[in-house]
Amino acid sequence: MFGVAGFSVLFLIPIYYLAKSKGYNGMGWCIATLLLGLGSSYLLWHIFALLIFVFSTYALAVLVLFVLWMLPARKGAPGKAYLKITFTCPECKNSVTFGREEEGQVTICPVCKEIITVPEDLFSPKKAQRNTTCPVPVDGKVCFETYASQMQAEEVVTTLIGNDIQAFVLSPVGGGVSPIIGLNQGYSVIINVEDWAKAIAMEKSADHVSNEDCRQNTPPVPL
Repeated sequence: MFGVAGFSVLFLIPIYYLAKSKGYNGMGWCIATLLLGLGSSYLLWHIFALLIFVFSTYALAVLVLFVLWMLPARKGAPGKAYLKITFTCPECKNSVTFGREEEGQVTICPVCKEIITVPEDLFSPKKAQRNTTCPVPVDGKVCFETYASQMQAEEVVTTLIGNDIQAFVLSPVGGGVSPIIGLNQGYSVIINVEDWAKAIAMEKSADHVSNEDCRQNTPPVPL
């Protein structure tokens, strides 16, 4: 049988990114493809008892991809620009392009062969609006932010320390203080409560600069 991973790579990932590029709900299209495909296979198998009908899942996925390809883009959709991320390599200063699915991943620059990270751009999902109310401190410490990736948390800590804000990363198994501070699952950046306002101001300033860079460095690519 064709594995789930192979099905995702051949059908679900293209469906998701094509839908997003045309301004549609990518996750919704993927879920609909799975439900319709698996449902049709199940019904056909039990009605006709023929193994070949199991492959109707793949036939339907191909049909969905074709229909989505033919659909017109919605007004304001990013178009083909969404499918690729083009940026200047921080090592060799050459313009490089990667697929949208590599966003945020550590990879190798195709020009200079140095290790780089594919950055976010204008079309990347925006962070939810932060609650700027300072949490209740525990022993003078508060959780500034929680990240799924340890690398992300370490990068934020480095930035905070570079701005004279003492910070450290508390892992998901960081000890008994975790339940008291009220941390979520993930790697949490802990700072002193007196540095809260300064850290928030630093984050807002960094977000503003990042948004300006995205607008300047992302060339419009028409459909």
